[in-house]
Amino acid sequence: MNEPAAGPDPDPLSLVLRAVAIYEANPRFDESAVAEALMSEGTERTAALLAALLLPSIFGCVLVVHGLGAQPIDRFMVQSADGDWVAYLMGRQPIARAVTRVAVATYVHGPRERFQSIAYRSAEVKVANELLHSGAEIEGATLEPPRLHGVVAEQVGIEGRA
Repeated sequence: MNEPAAGPDPDPLSLVLRAVAIYEANPRFDESAVAEALMSEGTERTAALLAALLLPSIFGCVLVVHGLGAQPIDRFMVQSADGDWVAYLMGRQPIARAVTRVAVATYVHGPRERFQSIAYRSAEVKVANELLHSGAEIEGATLEPPRLHGVVAEQVGIEGRA
């Protein structure tokens, strides 16, 4: 069941840039707080949650792939109301596509502090650090697709499903 939008559908790139600004201005905010801040600005709940959840994860994936040589991932997972995991292609889901675009641009062009402050929040970077500290090799490793919690596939919709 889709929730009614609180306002017009957000432009995914503008939404992602607002979420980046919120993360940057509030280093102690977690994903829920960022989503709440976006919703307080009028963003629909599902779009706010997707942006807040995908930002650290995709930034982290970009760091692990480009910085450490892991294999790129092309999807993320969202659980359905029935408990099944549903795959979404990052290149076809509009918010994920915008996050990827911003993450790669920030990785390449900076500012480095912005990139790191978001990427270092991710589970992907935490796992990579643990593996590196244990002596494991990351180059060529395959990452598992991020699994988003707090939003369900029926709310995300069908656009971008694998």
